Amino acid sequence: MNHLYYNIHSHRKPQGIKEVCIRNAFLTRLGRFEPNYFLSTGLHPWHVSRFSTEDLLHNLRTNCKNKQVKAIGEIGLDKYAADYEIQKKYFELQVTFAAQQNFPIIIHQVKSVEGIELITKDFYEPIILHGFNGHLSVWEQLNKNGNTYISIGSNSINPSSKLLQAIQEIPLEKLFIETDNASVLVQTVYKKIADIRGITLQELVEAIAVNFNKVFNPN
Repeated sequence: MNHLYYNIHSHRKPQGIKEVCIRNAFLTRLGRFEPNYFLSTGLHPWHVSRFSTEDLLHNLRTNCKNKQVKAIGEIGLDKYAADYEIQKKYFELQVTFAAQQNFPIIIHQVKSVEGIELITKDFYEPIILHGFNGHLSVWEQLNKNGNTYISIGSNSINPSSKLLQAIQEIPLEKLFIETDNASVLVQTVYKKIADIRGITLQELVEAIAVNFNKVFNPN
């Protein structure tokens, strides 16, 4: 029986011995991170102006030599942020890199479903829509290859009607849980989602563990 809480996107260290997290490392040097948790690395769409394409790919190659790295992310597109055309170029570069290296990607998506869909249409590694807060139709549109997952965080504690419906309807085998940068324990998010779905906490813990081991190959 599994007793671990998998947190697939966090900006903090694990908050207890039962939490297994993938901490977002951006493109920084990984030596400053402790070795007792996993990492993701990638260029967030808000920061595309800070790196040349050469520096981006160099940092990705360097960081992905570290065995703690389990995903490329968070990467993506944000219509509310600057440099949208540059965002698309950098997102495509990182998706291509992830495909070549067989890494899943953790996506930041704001009002950019069509752009995400176009760039990932031939990407066959797992795709995780982090911080999901929309209609399930967004996931359905981006799940054409059958490899797209939803990750839900602290917004589940007081969900909008559309997120409440998505939590109830998303297949368990396509669900992940995260805390992102919220000051909330991942266990709290698990408990809320289990209540919304009408299942036991242990059933949810077991399902997320299966998904985590399938997607991130932690061993």
